[in-house]
Amino acid sequence: MTARLVGATLIFVCLTLLTAGCGEDHSVERVRNLRLAGQADSSRTLALSLLSQNANRMPLWLEFVRSTLDEVRLRPNEESHANDLDILLQACLVCSAVYQNAKHEPPREWHDTGRLLSAELARQISDQITVMTTQLQSTTMIKQMLAVTGPDSLIPHGPDMRAQQQLANYRSGARRLLFWPVVMRRLMESLPEVNPGTTALLAGQMEEGTTAWAQGLDLDPALIGGIQQQARKAVDKAMNKVLQDLHDLGYCLPQTITDNGVSL
Repeated sequence: MTARLVGATLIFVCLTLLTAGCGEDHSVERVRNLRLAGQADSSRTLALSLLSQNANRMPLWLEFVRSTLDEVRLRPNEESHANDLDILLQACLVCSAVYQNAKHEPPREWHDTGRLLSAELARQISDQITVMTTQLQSTTMIKQMLAVTGPDSLIPHGPDMRAQQQLANYRSGARRLLFWPVVMRRLMESLPEVNPGTTALLAGQMEEGTTAWAQGLDLDPALIGGIQQQARKAVDKAMNKVLQDLHDLGYCLPQTITDNGVSL
C-alpha cells in the first residue's frame, strides 16, 4: 500500500512538472508565432505581459528581445517611431546582461541574437551620423547665405528668417543627437560584435561626425560634454542593475527593463 502511494505521488509530481513545462513552452510558442507572422509589436506586448506574471522564464525573455528587435528593424524608415530607440534599449539591456553574466559565452541563441542587436545598433548610429552630416551641410549653406545678405535684410517670413529658424530647430534638437549615439555605442560595447573592429570603427566615425556637426552649429562645449556624460552614466547604471538582477535572481525583472532611467 505504501509502495502504491509513493508510486502514485511520483506520477502526480511528474505530471505536474510536465504540465508546467508544456504551459511554459506554449506561452513561448504563442509569442514566437506572433513574431514569425509579422506581428512583432503584438508579440512583444504579449511577452512583456507574460513576464510580468512570472519573470523567471529566460526562453520568454529571449523571445521578448527578438520581438523587440524585429519590431524596430523591420519597420520601414518612413514609419519609424519616436520610441524605437527606447524599446531597442530594453532589448539590449536584457541581452547584454545575459552576455556579460555568461562571461561572453552565452548559449548560441543568445549570442546570435546579440550580434543581430549589434547590427541594428550600428544601423541606428549610422542613421544618426547621416542626420548630423545633412544638418551640417544645410547649416554651412545657411551661414553662407546669411553672410552675403547680412542681418539687416531680415524681413518677416523672408528666406533669411526661415534660414534662421532652421538653424534654431537644429540646435533645439541637438540634445537627442548628442545623447542617443553615446547610449547606443555603450550598448554595442557590451554585446558581441558583428565583425571584429566594427564597434571601434563606428565609434571613430561617430566622434568625427559629432565634432564637425557640433562646431558647425556652434554648440556650447559644456552642453556637449554634459549630455554625453549623462548618457554614459545613465546607460551604465541601467546595465549594472539588470546584470545584478540576473546575477542575484537568475533572471531579469520587467520593471528594471522598462523603467531603466535612460532618458533625456
